[in-house]
Amino acid sequence: MWLKEVPPKIVLGETGELLSKNIKHWIRSRGYTSFEKFAYQCGIPKSTLSQMLTHTRDPRLSTLEKIALQLGLTVADLLTEPNPRPKDWLNL
Repeated sequence: MWLKEVPPKIVLGETGELLSKNIKHWIRSRGYTSFEKFAYQCGIPKSTLSQMLTHTRDPRLSTLEKIALQLGLTVADLLTEPNPRPKDWLNL
């Protein structure tokens, strides 16, 4: 009997809330009008995205890679607190 190799999952715990917040932010800031359309363009089921955004499912690394690629980001960008720009930067 052959065992199917399962892609690694990232167990997020409290980081899941930050991930969800970041993904929602980046989807909206990139102009997507629905999570369903975004999931389709990433090539992931909309239920997978929905479960990630509601913290009921820990994502596979390959799923995070697809999301990051579609947003033009890295997986690290999705998992870290964004760095706010200094006020001086905004006044240029």
